[in-house]
Amino acid sequence: MKPNTKHKLLIVDDEPKILRSLTFLLEEHFEVFTSDNSKDALAIFKKEAILLMLLDLRLNDESGLHLMNQCLAHQPKACIIMMTAYSTLENSINAIKAGAYYFIPKPINNDQLLLLLNTATEKLDMFRKIDHLEGHLKKELIGSSLCIQKITD
Repeated sequence: MKPNTKHKLLIVDDEPKILRSLTFLLEEHFEVFTSDNSKDALAIFKKEAILLMLLDLRLNDESGLHLMNQCLAHQPKACIIMMTAYSTLENSINAIKAGAYYFIPKPINNDQLLLLLNTATEKLDMFRKIDHLEGHLKKELIGSSLCIQKITD
């Protein structure tokens, strides 16, 4: 990621007040997209190549876990943080088992959320660097070796 480029963050919650307050908190640090339903959220996730998401466990039109599964099927490296006012150990375990990066209860502690998102962006940056280095390594080892040059000449 370029030094002054913000990570894209999609916030999905069916409560407008939560969308507004989280956007206000996070827009200085991220390029923020919001959605109050799963259909629009999935479209934004795909169109904007989102890798970081805050997702409510309970949405009006469906379960946040279902949306998370759809998003992870499209982009397995995405970091999806589940949030809910209905925090139980069972919900947390189910979300993590389904692929959530983390599970955070509402009301959300702003400092904890910023730290968590910072850790998630570091993970995404690490994945990006690994992908870049693997591509470079394959090119160097496979595409430029003497044996390959003899074959392609």
